[in-house]
Amino acid sequence: MNEMIFSKRETPDWLLAFWKEIDGKTFGSGFDCFAEDATANLGVAEWRGRETIRESLRAFIDTGFTPLHDVTEYWDGGLLKVFRGFVTMTPDDPNRPVVKPVMTHFFYMDEADQQHTRRSIGLCEGRPEPQLLFIGDDSRHPDDHRVAGTQARMHVPDGSADRTSLGRDDEECANADISRRSLAN
Repeated sequence: MNEMIFSKRETPDWLLAFWKEIDGKTFGSGFDCFAEDATANLGVAEWRGRETIRESLRAFIDTGFTPLHDVTEYWDGGLLKVFRGFVTMTPDDPNRPVVKPVMTHFFYMDEADQQHTRRSIGLCEGRPEPQLLFIGDDSRHPDDHRVAGTQARMHVPDGSADRTSLGRDDEECANADISRRSLAN
């Protein structure tokens, strides 16, 4: 298992540009943060290739809502970047309610070109405001379409422990272990 230390930082311009393209429904150069052969998972969807990611997100947004991403946390772990925030989803139909899920995205950077994302995993969470402290990745998972044995330890301000899904399925949710233990100095 690999361990990474994360630093809370200001959200980088490349990530803000990516969200701006989605929120503005322009789907332009903000997607250049992805490697040409990147893989993105959003919930159970898996898209391969920058252009497929762009067109699939365009098709998803075109289902009848306007998004607005609000970044509340950005954690930098070198080759792994983590974004947390909210996305306000305003339906085109005024009779439908606005929803505002908590979003977390994991951006695995390309080792050879750290200016590009090799893999992105997006999920929604039910518990507000946990603080991400550690993520480990054991890449020997037998199913290569999943996040490989990912474990996350979080300190939740109310002291409770919880489980979170990485957006794939219940078995994978069981592999994501969130601990009460704080890894602070």
